[in-house]
Amino acid sequence: MKFEICSLANAAVITWPEKLSVTSENAYEFRQLLKEILAERNYRIIIDAANLEFIDSSGISAIISGLKTAMIHDGFIHLVHVPDSILQVFELIRLDKIISIYESLEKIPATDIGERAT
Repeated sequence: MKFEICSLANAAVITWPEKLSVTSENAYEFRQLLKEILAERNYRIIIDAANLEFIDSSGISAIISGLKTAMIHDGFIHLVHVPDSILQVFELIRLDKIISIYESLEKIPATDIGERAT
């Protein structure tokens, strides 16, 4: 699984440079990525899902696991650029009630990430 991590003010932003499905075959790697970011005491995570084509229950479980750890430390996991097909699934399972989903990075409240990097 190829990914990129960059910073946006006080948050880590995870992006995938190419189309990707998160399934039981690679969800462990995704879970480990989230654990590594959280272990570095970065409890504010933004997942840019623009290149996410599919996510199964294993991938959703990884996100929820990371969210639990982040929330213990007053952090969060936000999702941005979520494709409509995946957004429909998230809404169906009510994941959108526990994880904030935004159209773009610019829509995330500045209070969540601190001052924006320039």
